[in-house]
Amino acid sequence: LLDEPTNGVDPVSRREFWDILYALLGKGVTIVVTTAYLDEAERSNRVALMYRGRFIRLGEPKSLRNEMKKEILQVVVDDSRKAENILKKLDRLKTIRTGNSIRIFTDSARNSGKRIERALKNNRVAVISMEEVSPRLEDSFIEIITEEEAK
Repeated sequence: LLDEPTNGVDPVSRREFWDILYALLGKGVTIVVTTAYLDEAERSNRVALMYRGRFIRLGEPKSLRNEMKKEILQVVVDDSRKAENILKKLDRLKTIRTGNSIRIFTDSARNSGKRIERALKNNRVAVISMEEVSPRLEDSFIEIITEEEAK
């Protein structure tokens, strides 16, 4: 049982640590890990997602990702803060900003893409790239807790 073993660990050591865990898994050792890093949880065979002190989902990471109801557009722009503010006003889209990249949760990537691009360009935000992307476990978690908060 490992409680947040990579918290505060540099990326190289973090990767080496997971290599060691995979070697143990290969020998049939069962490992239980708690982590706030959903990219780490995504490497597991099974995941239990917690929110506000209670379990909200249990399953394989792939199954949890496949539960996503929304599609995801990833947009790279020259001014992500400005873009995020514009997008939040556009049909109250849910967004996640990381650096110059914004992940946008939408009902239809195809229908929303042109409208999003037009809104950004009209507000002088340069769109460097825009593509529909596969959901990550973090995206599923955000969608699930958004639904939980709406209850």
